[in-house]
Amino acid sequence: MYCNYKAQKEQDASSMLAAILKQLVQARPSIIEPVERLHQQHTGQGTRPSLDEISSALRDVLVHYPTVHIVIDALDECRDTDGARRQFLARLRELQAGRDVRLMATSRFIPEIVDEFREALRLEVQASEEDVKRFVVGQTYRLPKCIQRDSALQNMVQDKIVEAVGGMYASCSAW
Repeated sequence: MYCNYKAQKEQDASSMLAAILKQLVQARPSIIEPVERLHQQHTGQGTRPSLDEISSALRDVLVHYPTVHIVIDALDECRDTDGARRQFLARLRELQAGRDVRLMATSRFIPEIVDEFREALRLEVQASEEDVKRFVVGQTYRLPKCIQRDSALQNMVQDKIVEAVGGMYASCSAW
């Protein structure tokens, strides 16, 4: 699952858990019954399943998997408005009770997220200036033609991007 800062309004706990549920059922269509039940329940009424209903369906589906690996990329991009991120992580922890659900998340260092993963294994990842510069050089073809033709401008763009990225790093945590 990838959290996207452009879709923050759609990234509440229910939607994120539903996305995981969808992926698990798509991987094994024979276990679609809990999702069909929810669909039948809500289609006629024009409503959406509650967080509890989605969590329950997820529990029902997890029974059919010996191990589930959930990877959440850019957790920091999921804003914690109304406690959505905390609620999402709490539900994932509940799903881990009695099931082999393994979670890995990437995020920039935000105190609330660091606190959520305080007991987890953690790996800090930081791009070197050389890595960033190499990436920017590889993307030069995407720049306007006036920059592509001028090596001094290319160097200036590279230096400014390296400067802007400086100090940005991410953490990868698993529990």
